[in-house]
Amino acid sequence: MKLINNKKGQAPSIGNLPTFAVLLVIAGVAIAIGAQVVSTIGDTFTAGTAERNATDNTLNGLNQLSSFLPTIGIVLAAVVILGLLGLLLFTGSRRN
Repeated sequence: MKLINNKKGQAPSIGNLPTFAVLLVIAGVAIAIGAQVVSTIGDTFTAGTAERNATDNTLNGLNQLSSFLPTIGIVLAAVVILGLLGLLLFTGSRRN
């Protein structure tokens, strides 16, 4: 099953937006669940140990990764919009 059914060279369509949105939500949920698991495990270790430091660093990494999700969403929407504009401009110029 293909997530994006575009033919080779075809611009992204507005129909791809729901797929992009679902993938973004899945990424956010996966990061949230991962952070919860790491946080729960990290609480069992003594402060200052290598294990605790590793879990704290992992949580910091997940936090930084999740801060990019809005930017990724904006970029995906921009790709679809610019693809549609490009498609309209180029197909419109061929008709004339």
